Amino acid sequence: MKQAAQSPWNGNPYRRPNSPYWHIVFTDADGVTRRRSTRTKDVRIARERLAETLRSVEQARNGHVDRFARGRAVPIQHLVDEYRATLEANELAARYVSGTIRQIRQFLAFAKVKHLPEVHIADAERFLTSVRANRSAKTRDHYAGALRGFSKWLERTGRWECDPLRNLPVRTSNRDKFRIFKRVGFRFEEAERLVEAAWTRYVAERPLGGLQSRPDYCEAVRDRQVLCWFVLTTAFRAGECASLCWDDLCLDSARPSVRLDGRFTKNGDDAVIPLQGFVVDSLRRCGRDAMRCTPGAATTPCAMRTACSACRRRSPRSCARTPRPPASPPSAALDGSASTSTACARAARGS
Repeated sequence: MKQAAQSPWNGNPYRRPNSPYWHIVFTDADGVTRRRSTRTKDVRIARERLAETLRSVEQARNGHVDRFARGRAVPIQHLVDEYRATLEANELAARYVSGTIRQIRQFLAFAKVKHLPEVHIADAERFLTSVRANRSAKTRDHYAGALRGFSKWLERTGRWECDPLRNLPVRTSNRDKFRIFKRVGFRFEEAERLVEAAWTRYVAERPLGGLQSRPDYCEAVRDRQVLCWFVLTTAFRAGECASLCWDDLCLDSARPSVRLDGRFTKNGDDAVIPLQGFVVDSLRRCGRDAMRCTPGAATTPCAMRTACSACRRRSPRSCARTPRPPASPPSAALDGSASTSTACARAARGS
């Protein structure tokens, strides 16, 4: 006697025809029979999903409603956009708002978070450790403050049942060890004396022989003086100065400026730094000197960029790092009575 074939709809969980996944059937709180796919081929996982569903139905019948069930399915980027709207509604500074949102999104990309339940403090700790490896302790604390502010907002506005990053330390305990004290800039008179010292040292050491006794070494001293004025007026570091080329300089526009590559900035965006007028004049003279190194060069910016290779053969530094200052009479320059820095100083004062 043959046994009747078992219907594929029997059992719970059960297999539907032509489907590799297990399905469950249950009656919701309103008495409606529903069938759902567990999206798994493991029967044990399907049984766990069934038990969780039946438990949630029983809680709904007894009046225990999960207020955060909808929040679990909301994409985390939507919550970040709502947090940004809240910061803007509080009339916070636009720079602070954009920086905070950028830091939060960097963490979400690092931890590959798509929904709110995937936010864990362990991922935040690893993210802050990676930030501290390349940044200062204060920058690390800024990132931690942005993450804590976002997690507090989730709990405060009822979007989540608790603060997922409650125990995340915002301040580095020994930050004083890495503290960077406030910098005090040079006054113009002090900067002028610093630039003058380069020529004074050259005049004093020239009779001693060596490299400074060469006839063309005065050009290197003038380069060093203009480099000092460039650094003092733009606050560029040594590596930033070494990375410059002619393409980064904008000398012919209404507002002359220099572009700093994004790899030197905290937010990763290129920075545009304005240039002083006397520094612009020096850089233009540098361009004319560079074109004279290449016979037949045209007076165009493209020709100036082409001539940079000839300048590099004269000096190991880049052309933008060793510009030519306003030319002074050779006799006066050799005597030290009217050096290049004096002409730059007068131009800066507007005299």
